[in-house]
Amino acid sequence: EMMSTLCEFSNDFSTLLRKKHIEEEKMFGHKIHNLVNLVSSFQMALKQRKSIQVQYTATNKQIIDKDAALEKANRNLKPPEVTDKIKEERTGLESRNELEKKVLEECTQRLLRDAEKYKPHLEIMMKDAFLEYSKVQMAYTDRINEAFGQLIPYLEEGESKGDETNTSGDSPAPPPSAPPPPPVEDGTNTIDNDIEVEDLDGSGRSLESTGEIPE
Repeated sequence: EMMSTLCEFSNDFSTLLRKKHIEEEKMFGHKIHNLVNLVSSFQMALKQRKSIQVQYTATNKQIIDKDAALEKANRNLKPPEVTDKIKEERTGLESRNELEKKVLEECTQRLLRDAEKYKPHLEIMMKDAFLEYSKVQMAYTDRINEAFGQLIPYLEEGESKGDETNTSGDSPAPPPSAPPPPPVEDGTNTIDNDIEVEDLDGSGRSLESTGEIPE
């Protein structure tokens, strides 16, 4: 009979752990995923800025190379058509370099502005995610402790009174199934299978569905 009781307890405990995992995914995993999507938007913006900077740096190097070529041509007394061509190419590179510099500055300012704007939002999302995770851990830790708190005395009683149980036919009362779920709190964020995840940016859209930085 003890083996049957332990098997039943194991099944109930496995169910409890599965429910805990589901709650963790809803209350924590989903929020962290939204946070990752928002951070990914900043990563894309950084990659874009890096690409612009690489092109700007390459054009600068070409200008330096043209200066060196022009100096060498003058030193070797090259004909005017050679030096004029180098000067013309350098002028074109300078014009392109000025445009690239303007684009780079605009991209940098936009990135810094967005980072400053959404920093508080990121902090709120992180805080909210770990707050919900903490609630889940506390709720299920209490239930797990309660379940094992009932199991341990049952096992200890069965061990100490095993001989008496075999002779009298009586057995210690089996522990109940896993304890009932904790009471549901009021508000949007509740520890329940029907949890509703509140969108933090107030747009009514999930960051997960857009992957974009909210305006």
